[in-house]
Amino acid sequence: MNKKAGPLALGQVGISDSFLPIYYQIQSIIQKDIEEGCLKPGDIIPGERKLAERYQVSVGTVRQAVAALVSEGYLLRRQGKGTYVAGTTIRPDEVHYNRFVRDFADPEAVIRMHLLGIRTVPAIGGVNEALNIKPEQKLFEVRRSVFVDEEPVVYAVSYLPKQMFPDFDGLPPSRFAEVSLYIIVEQKYNLPTMHNRELFSVAPADEETAGILRVPAGEPLQRIELLAYTYKQKPYEFRTSLCLTTKRKILREF
Repeated sequence: MNKKAGPLALGQVGISDSFLPIYYQIQSIIQKDIEEGCLKPGDIIPGERKLAERYQVSVGTVRQAVAALVSEGYLLRRQGKGTYVAGTTIRPDEVHYNRFVRDFADPEAVIRMHLLGIRTVPAIGGVNEALNIKPEQKLFEVRRSVFVDEEPVVYAVSYLPKQMFPDFDGLPPSRFAEVSLYIIVEQKYNLPTMHNRELFSVAPADEETAGILRVPAGEPLQRIELLAYTYKQKPYEFRTSLCLTTKRKILREF
């Protein structure tokens, strides 16, 4: 088998005389460079012919490797623009936060984010388990509120593994009002959001939530639990949002 020294970007692993299919080895090299940040979201990868020359394999073999990475969400193809490293796959108009409308014909309300605080907290059993991290691992707690027409409509608490996001609490508070948490994670840590999972229920407002949302304690609220995932099906955020939907409803499009 022909060998070619050097991978796609900065690592040192190349094609080897392995029992693994050649296309899978190339796929693994590119995937490793993406996961380690050698290739960042938005980076364009070389064309299939150039990759075939680099690894001394057929174009068909490279095409199979690239197709697998596209299928798994690591790469995106754009006609006329080439193939590049995928960023957050959530739609741009949904990436900031929940979308609020009065009915299907109503234009989407303009929201304003407010950071209430970031702090390090001890492990929380159910949260650590959902994030698939060690039971003793510490967390960053991010508390935020969302406003529509100067009225609070959402109180959200997010938890992120502290070990996964060094210096996260050093970010300026204004950053959280300017862009979504998804964008912060992608730009600072090169971790795009590949997909989310959500659970919907109803919960009464406790004293803290009632004060933030300016409703009586016990007021029924829409509760949304969310897990955000990055590469390798790795959950990185566990979020609980308590939403006031008496004036506007939450819009979801599929």
